[in-house]
Amino acid sequence: MDLKEAIGFLWLGAGGIFCIVWSISFLVKREENSSLRFRWAFVLFSTGLWLISGAFFFSKLYILFPGITLFHIPFVLASAPVLYEYFVLLVLDKKPKLSFFLYLPAVLSVLLLIPFYLKSTGEQILFFSSPPSSGYQASVLSLNLAIKLGILLSAGLFLFKYILPFVSWGMFLKKGGRLTLVFFLLICLDLSVGTFGFLFKVSFLRELSALLLPFLMFFYFIAREVWKPFISQVKEEIKRSKYEKSKLVNLNIESIKDEIQRLMSEERIYCDEDLNLTRFSELVGIRPQQMSELLNIHFEKSFFHFINDYRIAEAKKILLEDPKRSVLSIADSVGFNSKSTFNRAFLEKEGKTPTEFKEKSAKESSKTKRKVS
Repeated sequence: MDLKEAIGFLWLGAGGIFCIVWSISFLVKREENSSLRFRWAFVLFSTGLWLISGAFFFSKLYILFPGITLFHIPFVLASAPVLYEYFVLLVLDKKPKLSFFLYLPAVLSVLLLIPFYLKSTGEQILFFSSPPSSGYQASVLSLNLAIKLGILLSAGLFLFKYILPFVSWGMFLKKGGRLTLVFFLLICLDLSVGTFGFLFKVSFLRELSALLLPFLMFFYFIAREVWKPFISQVKEEIKRSKYEKSKLVNLNIESIKDEIQRLMSEERIYCDEDLNLTRFSELVGIRPQQMSELLNIHFEKSFFHFINDYRIAEAKKILLEDPKRSVLSIADSVGFNSKSTFNRAFLEKEGKTPTEFKEKSAKESSKTKRKVS
């Protein structure tokens, strides 16, 4: 190992250890939101693994531990959607509903890496030291490119969906805003440099991208306290902008909420299987767009989740009071148009099917009776 490689190894290794220690410190904290802490800790831990594997790869020390150069991949691939969730939670205080498919690349990468780890040490070393000679080798080595593209996509999606439509550029001229803009641009530059390095097989660009990452993590750690008030300002700006664009302005929200509760509890309109957003809105006396926004903001649910929650609560009551009644009959009576739809909604809400719920309730009831007797 020459001096350049030694310095690179120490720099990347130090950055990796720093990120892992920082992630542990987040896990033991108690003063911050746990959802935020766990997500940011996971991103930091993944970044730490990424830097440590880079330290071994670029210093050519992988000849001692070849397996260490790839073990970060599933973690960092998963960190892209986790990072997106973290951003949304940080700024909007709500968890975005992400599809499982966004985590599929991380799962598939584990399966893809299994053959590599079944190879002998000599074969693993040859895997990195020789040009790609098979589709499998090219696929594994391209996973690092997928990592960079995934993180770029997560950051870009958050920026275009939640920041640019609501936050004025004047916010980024303030102290915290300038730091945020510089940091974001440097992250994009770093990932873009690495992406070009992989695409055009320019090793210098790949190394430069890796060497920039510890600097960015140190930069963020130092500037973190300055960003806290800026994030608060961003939250206020988003709230103000959403309020100005809201379709609920000038509506008596409390009166509308009371009418919704009356329709659900007294008239039990959720039992109508033909009930839809338009019909529901007409009964309340507002437009469908207003109803959709009201349910999302004030009940934190979509129309279908809101209605299905009432249907499932009613179904649970019937299952407990009349356990001999068929599941299909109950589904029809509470507004579901098919048994499969009922089963799916019940499972999503309760974690078990109606039949499993009924059987468990019967067992618990039987135990209670035996204890009493």
